[in-house]
Amino acid sequence: MADRARVHSIDALQKFRPALVTFIEACSAALVSAEADAGRAVMRIRGEREPHWKRQIRVRQDELNQAKKELAMKQLMKDGDDARPDADQRKIVEKARRRVAVAEEKHRLCKQWSRKLEKEQSNFHAQVGALRRVLEMDMPRALAELDRMAQALEDYTKLNAPASGKGAQRPKGNST
Repeated sequence: MADRARVHSIDALQKFRPALVTFIEACSAALVSAEADAGRAVMRIRGEREPHWKRQIRVRQDELNQAKKELAMKQLMKDGDDARPDADQRKIVEKARRRVAVAEEKHRLCKQWSRKLEKEQSNFHAQVGALRRVLEMDMPRALAELDRMAQALEDYTKLNAPASGKGAQRPKGNST
């Protein structure tokens, strides 16, 4: 067993510290950004897309009602032989029905996706909670421990250990 430790570079610990601080700051910023992005996605669907498609359902329902009225008017005023105006108006009514159905489907999907995104956002918060705790609690402790180790090593290298001591030389014949 040697009387002295082999300390080659205390500077390595001192150079590692700023890199660790930079890493902690980058991770914290990335978490804040990711949480904000997740929140914006949910808010966009809930605050913009759902109301948009709800309005579209009303607008398209009004268009369908108007097309049905026009079809009814044409049927009342039609000349017995001319079925063409009815066929054109029926196509307009059918197109309006499809547009209402599309708007209803998109509104339903917005609700479905907003619920799913909220669930995923909640799962995300739970999963990154451990990382956040590491960044907020463990990393400051690690930095303090790193500082303590560097200081202890500096203090150790300043000691004047005896150059000759009973553990300095190994006995002959012992390879360990």
